[in-house]
Amino acid sequence: MKNLSTKIASLFIKNHEDYKNSDVRTKYGLLEGWISVSGNIILFVIKITLGISVNSTSLIADAIHTLSDSISSGIIIIGFYFAGKPPDKNHPFGHERLEFVLALIVSILLIVTGIEMAKTSFLLILNPVEFTGSNLVIGIISITLILKELMARFSYDLAEMIDSDALKADAFHHRSDVFATACVIVALISSRFDFYYLDGIMGVIVSIVILYSGYEIAKGAVNKIIGEAPSLKMLKDIEQSAKSVDGVFDVHDIIVNSYGTQKVISLHVEIKDNECVQAMHKIADDVENILENEINGKVVVHIDPVFVDSLYKDISDKINILISKSENFRSFHDLRVNKVNQKTIKFEVVAIENLNENSKDELESINKELETTFDEFKVTSIIDPHFIYNP
Repeated sequence: MKNLSTKIASLFIKNHEDYKNSDVRTKYGLLEGWISVSGNIILFVIKITLGISVNSTSLIADAIHTLSDSISSGIIIIGFYFAGKPPDKNHPFGHERLEFVLALIVSILLIVTGIEMAKTSFLLILNPVEFTGSNLVIGIISITLILKELMARFSYDLAEMIDSDALKADAFHHRSDVFATACVIVALISSRFDFYYLDGIMGVIVSIVILYSGYEIAKGAVNKIIGEAPSLKMLKDIEQSAKSVDGVFDVHDIIVNSYGTQKVISLHVEIKDNECVQAMHKIADDVENILENEINGKVVVHIDPVFVDSLYKDISDKINILISKSENFRSFHDLRVNKVNQKTIKFEVVAIENLNENSKDELESINKELETTFDEFKVTSIIDPHFIYNP
């Protein structure tokens, strides 16, 4: 199916493999939206006609669900049109975050549809209505199920190509319709054995599937709107790419801000302090260039020159021992040892996900033990905030 989806995309979208291009992404969204709207309207007409003819509430509910798919796909079309607009004075990073809003709107439509369907189906369980599904009706509905599954796979393939949550939400909407239609087929078959109450039960099951779909889509959309953490893979890729530059021996304090496909990344790289200013600047440029070639966005690099001698190693080893025994911290970085004038040791610690209430006391204890071991030095340390990522 993926090959077929790619072939269809190539027919309608120029440079269809340039997924990071805003114009190409917009065309993918419009393609998915128009195909979905067209397909859903055709399926709605078929289902509502058959549902009314056999007096099946679950089939009529399934038809309404399919129509709601058309509405959500229409929202996708409108949303991708505006999300594809170029950056402006008030939105310097573009409008791609509208995709997350689209996904949230689709999820709300799903939830409303699920609630209404559950109410109707529950009443039908209490008061079953007689109906009969002929072989022809069951056969036609089975064909619509296959067509809907193909639409779901097509939408999901396009979503994977451009990494779009909005298209994934629409694909999820299609897939929930597949489950709904499958339940309808069960109800139609059962009606031939006078098990009319199964029509309402299947409607309830369909509504539960729809509600769950809406919840999952809403959760993902809200996380993106609020600002979710980057994946571990992305962080590892950033670390490895930065370390591939000559002169960089460590990376920390990675911050990732996402604006759709466009990202703003900042990070600290550690280098030897014997490099000249021009060499340091070149290293920063090299790291920025290699990362910007791999992502669609802007990268800002902060250089941390580090002087490593025997005292530095002794202090580092001691901190490693203390951190390894900690209940609250997993690593440290940015160690600075000042041996001139007022002698100081400064470093930052990386906390575990759920800090204990005694974390500050424990850090103070670590500082005091370091001051006992290296009694000529004053020790200060800070805990990194959770939006900063460290390998």
